[in-house]
Amino acid sequence: MADLTPILHAFETKIAQSLSSGTSRAKAVQQIVEQQLMALLKKDGSLPYREIYYQGSAYEKLMVYGPEFDLAVLIDMGECVVTKTSNPLQTKLTFTTYKTTKQNLLNTFHLSLKQALREINKSGKKERFYLANNENSPAFEVNVYHDDPQMGGKLWYTFDLVPTLAVRPKGEFREVRYFARQSDEDELWTIDTAADEKEALKNIDRDGGCRKQSIRILKALRDYSPELNAIPSFVFKTLLLAENKKSGLDWRQSALGDRVRGLLQSLQDALQRGQLYEVYNPTVNVMSRIKSPYRENVERRINSLLNQGDRKSVV
Repeated sequence: MADLTPILHAFETKIAQSLSSGTSRAKAVQQIVEQQLMALLKKDGSLPYREIYYQGSAYEKLMVYGPEFDLAVLIDMGECVVTKTSNPLQTKLTFTTYKTTKQNLLNTFHLSLKQALREINKSGKKERFYLANNENSPAFEVNVYHDDPQMGGKLWYTFDLVPTLAVRPKGEFREVRYFARQSDEDELWTIDTAADEKEALKNIDRDGGCRKQSIRILKALRDYSPELNAIPSFVFKTLLLAENKKSGLDWRQSALGDRVRGLLQSLQDALQRGQLYEVYNPTVNVMSRIKSPYRENVERRINSLLNQGDRKSVV
């Protein structure tokens, strides 16, 4: 089978141009959120808002084309009673500083966010902010449109805001962060491991390796291939973190082709098993997010990519 490394390096050069554009948008998001949205949320004062925590592919240099950004809104809930469950990463929280329930807290955040976006839209900015329906999701999706005629009124970018609690378990000095996963039962919260993932990815290529390049290429292949659209971005990130734990793999730039093939093979194996668990939350099987009707199409496309032999391009 031909060495895909030179082809993939050329392909990654094109992706890098999109990454540069995405980085500038990420900075725009950061400026808007910090200078306008967060200021309005704090002024509202209905919850003890602390700060914005930036996460996701745009801030981990894993973004390809999609102008989407993930942000956690940290809410300082102070001391609380933590009741453990059978799932080590899910707990029941009883707030002692602020008396509220999970649903009331999420409803309050929703109303505060709607009001803040309304105020921003009244301010005469060229951007227009609209809150999307967030049923069955822990994130509140904000779609941003631009009034500039050159933009044609099209969607400029999207960012997801996840209300994330910063709490101090009673009798302890450490801080733990929680968010509400859509599968959580009433009053159960899930420990937020995004900070662990972000830290792991921050210097994952400190040896000059091709780990992030490999994932950007896989995400680009997904965006070019309708059969692969069913794969959420976090599946690729989970795949990379799991693959990086394997010993003896060559992540040098000269091995880019082998690593992309290896990741595709690992993804195919995970699809066939129906299992791929989050590295920092091993109770969560990310393969469950790829539904059976689509899984066969994904497997067929990956098998095709693995068995194409000599080729001059990757799409």
